[in-house]
Amino acid sequence: MKNNNKLYILLGCFFFIFLTYEIMDSYGIFESNIASDAESSLSKWQILINESEITRETNTFTIDEVFWLPNTGVVSGKAAPGLSGYFEIIIDPTGSEVSIEYEITLDFLNLGNDMIYITSVEDEDQTPLTLIDTNKYYGMIPLSEIVLNEVKTIKVELTWENDEGNNEVDSSYIGSSNPFLDIPISIKLSQYIG
Repeated sequence: MKNNNKLYILLGCFFFIFLTYEIMDSYGIFESNIASDAESSLSKWQILINESEITRETNTFTIDEVFWLPNTGVVSGKAAPGLSGYFEIIIDPTGSEVSIEYEITLDFLNLGNDMIYITSVEDEDQTPLTLIDTNKYYGMIPLSEIVLNEVKTIKVELTWENDEGNNEVDSSYIGSSNPFLDIPISIKLSQYIG
């Protein structure tokens, strides 16, 4: 029995020494590979949204131009219920050196008119942006497009539904050739890594 105990103690010491050696050897390898001669520089980041330079990660602005599509039931050049229209968000990453992802949040609650609503949000290729939450959309601009100086145009289409129960609210917009809808838009930009 005493020989077995000595054998267990000897084996335990051997495994302890072996384990200690392996840990120290791993640490030595990790430590020796820590230094590097590679230099890293910051990538250039320059983005314009509707011709305004973006300086923060999240930016908010208000749309002031909606293009209303003609309708036989509405006098040409005027805006009224029953029309459809659109506005554009133009993202110009020219000069940037990284792929960019963006989230666009459209705050239609501020309109005070729930008869004006979004029907689609697409890029210039008529590809719908990914809906990630209520009135919140996601898109990405790859570096391959940025180096070709391509500008991303997001088209937001909307409909102004004609509802007789909404005439009082609608009257504040009717008759104007381009009513100011006051739609706050937030755009969150970040470098795409993937």
